Amino acid sequence: MYDNPYILTGIRLLKVVFIINPDFDLEANSIPGQGISMSVKLINSLSFNSDRNLAHFVQSLSTHRVPTGPFTLEVEYEAIFALDSSTSLEQEDTLRMQFAKMVFPYCSEFIAEITRRGGFPPMILNLSSCMGGQNLQYKPMATH
Repeated sequence: MYDNPYILTGIRLLKVVFIINPDFDLEANSIPGQGISMSVKLINSLSFNSDRNLAHFVQSLSTHRVPTGPFTLEVEYEAIFALDSSTSLEQEDTLRMQFAKMVFPYCSEFIAEITRRGGFPPMILNLSSCMGGQNLQYKPMATH
């Protein structure tokens, strides 16, 4: 039916929480020349309809909560994929990774834009560092 065993049929932003910490002290919490270390948590959830011809995928990305950082950020994107009849249950882990790669650019772009609009430099994320659960070095500018 498809060249790929799946096709993206829809994507939407489900949830946004962006809270700026007005009490955050940039100088006291920054490492000179490196910025601030922020934990970013990425969760990818996958489920199927009863006929297994549709996949429901949700990608959630969040930072730690105020008062420990310059802001709290939680973003969720939902995507629906139509599946070819050849898609098997054994492919679930592969599909989860492929869907994450397809949805992540939407999530990443939104995060860069919302942090920029919040008065910070854009928070640029890459999928490999988020999947690895690494702390990211982020250099927010001082707000005036």
